[in-house]
Amino acid sequence: MIIETATPITAPHAPAPTETTQDSTTASVVALFQDLTGELESLFDTMEWAEEEIEAARQRHQETARGPLWRSFSLATPTLDLLMNERLYRVHVRELLERVATGRDTRPATDAEMMIGLLESSLQSPLTSSAACLYMRIFARALPPEFHETVSTAMELSSYESVHGAQADEHEGWLRRKLAQAWRVPEA
Repeated sequence: MIIETATPITAPHAPAPTETTQDSTTASVVALFQDLTGELESLFDTMEWAEEEIEAARQRHQETARGPLWRSFSLATPTLDLLMNERLYRVHVRELLERVATGRDTRPATDAEMMIGLLESSLQSPLTSSAACLYMRIFARALPPEFHETVSTAMELSSYESVHGAQADEHEGWLRRKLAQAWRVPEA
């Protein structure tokens, strides 16, 4: 005897496929593809910024051959999520490239990495006055030179420095070591 059914036979624990299930699966695949596309675009943007900063540093330091700056692309790897912000990322890479050009250690944290560390700390609890002094100091250094005097005056940085500067120096040394990246060494 043959039994005909109107619905397909499925495993007892699996729901029967429906248009809604197919729509949600399609939506999930589309969302995954969009996330992946966004990540790749962000990665390619970051690579382009790094190449632009390397080329600018090579011109500033008149590097004509394939020297240390040319080989510095691997140092430009973002170490924190917030470094995906173009301005912070460029400040970060510029500092690293200046260290390479002048033969200084590239492992200690950059100003951009310290700014992010202080920002994240401030979300947990208020910064001390000396930590706020350090944050303002780093912020002023990260700006283009033409803004240094204006920002220092607006933030009254010299007043903070006179009272909290020594403690801010200690904080800066500790933070550079704490956020250091041991892998970040220029290629020979």
